Amino acid sequence: MGGRHLEKRGDDYEALKQRIADQLIVQVNQRLPGFADLVAYVDVSTPLSMQHFVGHRRGAFYGVPATPRRLFQPWINARSPVPNLYLTGCDVLTAGVVGALIGGVKTAGVLSGPLGFVRLMRKMGAL
Repeated sequence: MGGRHLEKRGDDYEALKQRIADQLIVQVNQRLPGFADLVAYVDVSTPLSMQHFVGHRRGAFYGVPATPRRLFQPWINARSPVPNLYLTGCDVLTAGVVGALIGGVKTAGVLSGPLGFVRLMRKMGAL
């Protein structure tokens, strides 16, 4: 990573990450029996990982703060200033996995023309 070295946080830290990974796999396996048998590799990321690799201050998982103000920013948009370049993901609408999903729907709606988002949401039964 551009000359950066990965800090060693010690055996206790690595053991904690492994326990978290194991618990998550157990929980998913309880709902989806056989899931654990499909897992070939596990890597747990923490706020320290986010700070180190992505450079997010204090390990924040989202680049744009998840506050109500973000929804009214002109740059929270599927349209970019570059012609025919559209954006999607959690910074197009709201944070998180669901935000990324809805960001994709928003971008598809923009590409679908006027009221495209509303039409897509109706088709999905959300409105």
